[in-house]
Amino acid sequence: MRFLVGTLLFGIAMLMIGCVPSLHPLYTKEDIFIEPALVGTWVNNDESEIWRFELSSDGYQLSHSVRKSRPPENGNREAEQFETAEFEARLVRIGGFLFMDLFPEEPEIEDDLYKMHLLPVHTILRVWLEGDALSMAMLDHDWLMTEIEGGRIRIAHERWDDGKNILLTASSRELQDLVAEYAENPKAFPEPEERLHRWR
Repeated sequence: MRFLVGTLLFGIAMLMIGCVPSLHPLYTKEDIFIEPALVGTWVNNDESEIWRFELSSDGYQLSHSVRKSRPPENGNREAEQFETAEFEARLVRIGGFLFMDLFPEEPEIEDDLYKMHLLPVHTILRVWLEGDALSMAMLDHDWLMTEIEGGRIRIAHERWDDGKNILLTASSRELQDLVAEYAENPKAFPEPEERLHRWR
């Protein structure tokens, strides 16, 4: 059984920057797309964030690391401390655009009662892969909330946290229709200012 720990650091961080969790994946088994160029290690400009993609039996295994302490003044990079989380990643090509579905690996927690309270959810990203440059943008929470409240988008969802956040409950096909329609909308998928680059 697979879970997302809603209270894990990564989950909290994703909600804080405005992603939209989804109960269902963006893909079906028939939709999974393999792009060999994604395999490898990608870093941001100061190498404080590392995305490492490896091929798995039905997609990719992603190790996502964030630096928690800077290297000492003597430049000893081995002394750096990173926090790492493991994910299943699936690529989907929809309407000529590339998207990624992320799903965390089950946490190493022994307490079954605690695990019963964890909700399995997915996150959706648009992907730009150009040579040795990689950009990713999550579906923007505030934009989607505004569009739903204005009646411009109708998609199955539930509200939580006193109505301030939404959880998509739409089917995979409905999710695909949504991202296909708004793939080029910079408010739906704001392209990040900083790209990742392939690590030497």
